[in-house]
Amino acid sequence: MEFQLSEYRQGVTGDELTEDVRKIAKLVGNKYLSYQRYRKAGGRYGDHTFRRRFGSWTKVLAVSGLEQVKPRSEMKKVDPDNIISDVKRIAAELNSCIVTSKQYEALGAYAFPTVIEKFGIWKNLLENAGLSVTGFIAKYSDIEVFTEIERIWTVLGRQPTTTDLKRGISRISLEALSRRFGGWRNTLVAFLEYVSDGSSPNQDDLDNVASEESVIPYTEVDAAGENRKKRTPRNINLRLRFRTLQLDAFKCRACGASPAKNPETELHVDHIVPWSKGGETELDNLQTLCSKCNLGKSNLHNLTHTT
Repeated sequence: MEFQLSEYRQGVTGDELTEDVRKIAKLVGNKYLSYQRYRKAGGRYGDHTFRRRFGSWTKVLAVSGLEQVKPRSEMKKVDPDNIISDVKRIAAELNSCIVTSKQYEALGAYAFPTVIEKFGIWKNLLENAGLSVTGFIAKYSDIEVFTEIERIWTVLGRQPTTTDLKRGISRISLEALSRRFGGWRNTLVAFLEYVSDGSSPNQDDLDNVASEESVIPYTEVDAAGENRKKRTPRNINLRLRFRTLQLDAFKCRACGASPAKNPETELHVDHIVPWSKGGETELDNLQTLCSKCNLGKSNLHNLTHTT
């Protein structure tokens, strides 16, 4: 057996590394190239060389101009045991009994969507690898999650994606959101079911929309001191708020301002006929206004009331 030193890589440049990756990708004809495929096809450089230079294989692909997410056809070929071995390797390198999803994204050999495809949620991978799941119990209630999704959706003016969350737009991590319902898509499905008419919410979160036959015992004292029976409470709940925003295309109904075009825009959902003047908290009596138009409306109302 011949013993020899591996090629010394300390002086290798980033351009040399990415050039070799692009060469192998062209050779195998793939827009996405896994590290394992890269090595099998004759790639010159080792995993540690890439990680020291770029941090992760995903970043190598990004700098090389290749696709960073493995196609579903390729995901199906990945052996879950290989992912388990990979997360164990990272735990050993970190000398830790727990590995977070962010650590894996930085150090792992497989793209995070591939991991979710195989294990559903991050906690399942940790359990299969015999690692600690302490601290991975959901911290957020469903309502907190749904409120944050509603905020993000409003800011973007469209359905949020995992890419949006990875850019830091969410106050709750993608991992926490996905873990709550077993994946990001499942989280969106749960959110839409909650805000739709066909949902089955908890009693405490029932929709404010009431039938004509039912009268909820809400009262309002008018200017004459008389009690006025109301069918709905003044508060606009999450369902009605989101459905109003959606109907108004996440834009101010008065001036057309939207957070998607101007991040400083703040949208409010407001009663068209004020609740105190007999207006109900129902979809037909709600509108989307930006903070400036809503303030202008309030000022006009106050001026009219005092003159």
